[in-house]
Amino acid sequence: RDDIMNDISSLFYERRRLQVELLTSAPKSEKEKYDKLLRLEELTANIDALTGGYFSAHIRIVKSG
Repeated sequence: RDDIMNDISSLFYERRRLQVELLTSAPKSEKEKYDKLLRLEELTANIDALTGGYFSAHIRIVKSG
Protein backbone atom coordinates (compact mmCIF):
# COMPACT_ATOMS: atom_id res chain seq x y z
CA ARG A 1 0.00 0.00 0.00
CA ASP A 2 2.80 2.45 0.83
CA ASP A 3 4.39 1.77 -2.55
CA ILE A 4 1.15 2.68 -4.32
CA MET A 5 0.82 5.87 -2.30
CA ASN A 6 4.43 6.80 -3.14
CA ASP A 7 3.78 6.14 -6.83
CA ILE A 8 0.65 8.30 -6.78
CA SER A 9 2.48 11.11 -4.99
CA SER A 10 5.38 11.01 -7.45
CA LEU A 11 3.06 11.04 -10.45
CA PHE A 12 0.92 13.82 -8.99
CA TYR A 13 3.86 16.14 -8.33
CA GLU A 14 5.49 15.39 -11.66
CA ARG A 15 2.14 16.35 -13.22
CA ARG A 16 1.96 19.57 -11.19
CA ARG A 17 5.54 20.53 -12.14
CA LEU A 18 4.67 20.01 -15.80
CA GLN A 19 1.54 22.16 -15.45
CA VAL A 20 3.56 24.95 -13.85
CA GLU A 21 6.19 24.66 -16.57
CA LEU A 22 3.53 24.95 -19.27
CA LEU A 23 2.09 28.04 -17.59
CA THR A 24 5.37 29.83 -16.86
CA SER A 25 7.57 29.15 -19.88
CA ALA A 26 6.44 28.88 -23.45
CA PRO A 27 7.57 25.73 -25.27
CA LYS A 28 10.20 26.35 -27.93
CA SER A 29 8.17 24.61 -30.63
CA GLU A 30 4.73 23.23 -31.36
CA LYS A 31 6.16 19.72 -31.08
CA GLU A 32 7.52 20.43 -27.60
CA LYS A 33 4.17 21.89 -26.58
CA TYR A 34 2.24 18.84 -27.74
CA ASP A 35 4.81 16.46 -26.26
CA LYS A 36 4.29 18.14 -22.88
CA LEU A 37 0.51 18.08 -23.21
CA LEU A 38 0.66 14.40 -24.12
CA ARG A 39 2.87 13.71 -21.10
CA LEU A 40 0.34 15.54 -18.93
CA GLU A 41 -2.40 13.22 -20.24
CA GLU A 42 -0.17 10.19 -19.66
CA LEU A 43 0.49 11.19 -16.04
CA THR A 44 -3.24 11.76 -15.49
CA ALA A 45 -4.01 8.32 -16.94
CA ASN A 46 -1.42 6.68 -14.70
CA ILE A 47 -2.87 8.37 -11.62
CA ASP A 48 -6.36 7.29 -12.70
CA ALA A 49 -5.15 3.71 -13.12
CA LEU A 50 -3.94 3.72 -9.53
CA THR A 51 -7.03 5.47 -8.12
CA GLY A 52 -9.77 3.71 -10.08
CA GLY A 53 -10.56 6.87 -12.03
CA TYR A 54 -11.07 8.98 -8.92
CA PHE A 55 -8.49 11.58 -9.90
CA SER A 56 -10.13 12.64 -13.19
CA ALA A 57 -13.59 12.43 -11.66
CA HIS A 58 -12.48 14.75 -8.87
CA ILE A 59 -10.92 17.20 -11.35
CA ARG A 60 -14.20 17.33 -13.30
CA ILE A 61 -16.16 18.06 -10.11
CA VAL A 62 -13.77 20.82 -9.04
CA LYS A 63 -13.79 22.45 -12.51
CA SER A 64 -17.58 22.40 -12.71
CA GLY A 65 -17.70 24.32 -9.49
